[in-house]
Amino acid sequence: MHPLLRQLLATVRERALFPAPGLAVVAVSGGPDSVALLHALHELSPVLRIELLVAHLDHGMRGQEGAHDAAAVGEQAGKLGLPVEIGIRRMAPAPGASLEEAARDLRYAFLGEVAVRRRARYLAIAHTSDDQAETLLMRLLRGAGPRGLRAMTPIASRAGVSVVRPLLDTSRDLIRSYLNDRQLSIRFDRTNRDLRLERNRIRHVLIPLLSSEFNPSVVESLGRTAEIMNEVDEHLTAAAEAALDADVLRPEVLPTLGPGGPPLGGISRVSRSGGAGPASPSHLELDIRRFSTYDRILQRTLLRQAILRLSRDLRGIGFDHIDALLGLATGGRRGQRVELPGGVLGLREGERLTLWAADPGEAKAIPFTPLPLDGPVELPEVGLVVRTALVKVSELKADAKVSSDGPSLREESWEGGGQRGEGRDRDGLEREGRGEDPGREVFDRDQLQWPLAIRSRRTGDRIVLAGGAAEKKVKNLLIGARVPRRLRPAVPILVDGAGGPNERILWVAGFRRSAHATVGEPTSQILEVRLSALKP
Repeated sequence: MHPLLRQLLATVRERALFPAPGLAVVAVSGGPDSVALLHALHELSPVLRIELLVAHLDHGMRGQEGAHDAAAVGEQAGKLGLPVEIGIRRMAPAPGASLEEAARDLRYAFLGEVAVRRRARYLAIAHTSDDQAETLLMRLLRGAGPRGLRAMTPIASRAGVSVVRPLLDTSRDLIRSYLNDRQLSIRFDRTNRDLRLERNRIRHVLIPLLSSEFNPSVVESLGRTAEIMNEVDEHLTAAAEAALDADVLRPEVLPTLGPGGPPLGGISRVSRSGGAGPASPSHLELDIRRFSTYDRILQRTLLRQAILRLSRDLRGIGFDHIDALLGLATGGRRGQRVELPGGVLGLREGERLTLWAADPGEAKAIPFTPLPLDGPVELPEVGLVVRTALVKVSELKADAKVSSDGPSLREESWEGGGQRGEGRDRDGLEREGRGEDPGREVFDRDQLQWPLAIRSRRTGDRIVLAGGAAEKKVKNLLIGARVPRRLRPAVPILVDGAGGPNERILWVAGFRRSAHATVGEPTSQILEVRLSALKP
């Protein structure tokens, strides 16, 4: 058995590259590495229990040479009796992307399409130990952390297909020996000698220099470094994911009128999907106090994993971007923001660092809207419906009554940390389960000043809190309830004496009611106000 076959078998077994029988798509360019991989896998296919399909892509960059490469690959597959798929794609590099990056993306997209369509279990790529060393040096020179320095992994997943690199422990010298021994014909890509390309300069200039002047085994040493960095990154990633799930990540919810209430209006919900699999969340909220207890390297990894959950892509996310997010967490001001590649946005909101898949925008303000004594009013600008209704005391259950003696259970749960449950007010009226509907409130109709209206908060707004408490600025109330500044315009404010000099705030919907017009024993008629989401 040729040494290359022994090395390939050792890699496959040690790294469990082909754990089950199945079809393997082999990416073949026609060059030495991919031709060696194709023939080696063909020789070993009975042992590995795999079937092979050859795939080749012509990028359309090399004219007739590219066409000859495709013909040569087709001929190789024919001699081995293997099926082959040859694609032709014209490159259109994205702004700022290199030709090499564009070609790689196009190639992987084509190979992935073939693998999915053919229901292949594996996609075999001919990267060698020399490729690994080159990749690590490229990333080291650009400035990379553990994830970048792990370079290429022996096995990865793409669209449900296992991407395997059976030659990752094999040198190009061993590949040349195998090709000569088997007398295999290969194609040469002249662009591989173009020193204007960074990888070629590393391959033909830097690595030979390092090998001759510093370490003859530099390729093997860099391969070991990549292996160690892979283990380090796996450890850090697992720790960061555990932190996200257990401590830092809060469940994604739309902003609501208090716990369990209807959604605030005017907030755009962002839903991102990467194709296969469930949609990504629109945003993640990180508790800064908990986040600050982690060491810096775990913080950085955690932020990268959070971004990955949102966008499923870390391309373009570099050290400076993560550093900017750390700055938000450690010293950012309320409302400060950091824009990241891919549309991801970081916001400092109180003691939370919120990461968004896309800019959520500002909440729309609620227009000044007079309310009828009885009936619904739609607020399409903010997606809410306000319903008012006159109710006789005899028709209202006791648990709908509120007195002016002390805060409601809803207030305790939002600001004092109290528990919802049962209690009795000053007049002995039961208020069992109060706080279960933060979008509903009741008032003594005879104590109200007309007209009623609903609107957004205004500068200087104050509320006289129920329970005999002093006046409080509505702004401070919302800050205490941890409502982000960008959402405060969407919090409905109910007022009576609307528009006049004696206008009073009756209710900061979903959070606190005022001491005005409270329901008690003398109440004969009740005005019920209810907010709900406007149905599309």
